[in-house]
Amino acid sequence: MASVGGISCTFVHADGGSIPPLRERSEKWHTTGIDGYGIQLLGKGDAEFAVRAVLVSNAAGIALWAASLQAIQGTLVSIIDDYGVTHTNCYLEKVGNVAKTPAKHDALTTRGEIKIVGYKTA
Repeated sequence: MASVGGISCTFVHADGGSIPPLRERSEKWHTTGIDGYGIQLLGKGDAEFAVRAVLVSNAAGIALWAASLQAIQGTLVSIIDDYGVTHTNCYLEKVGNVAKTPAKHDALTTRGEIKIVGYKTA
């Protein structure tokens, strides 16, 4: 089952398809009169991500779920996505506000969605 920081979700969709791995960052420069380029490797990074966590529950369940996710903003967590892949060392930089919509099949059921932005640290 999908989850963010151990908090169960119905779905966890990664914007762009998946949470990216750490990649080598570099800086390039060119000096006038000298052939070629200078390149300095800066270490691994460049692994920002955005996911959309979704829960289908009743209105009270959505409110509790949203508060739980917002409480872990600023922490390192593991995220399990829709495919069952576990992504570790994910820093949650921003946990957005919940967007609630009533489910079409049942008037007592609500769909909650929260956008979470962060980056891999290791």
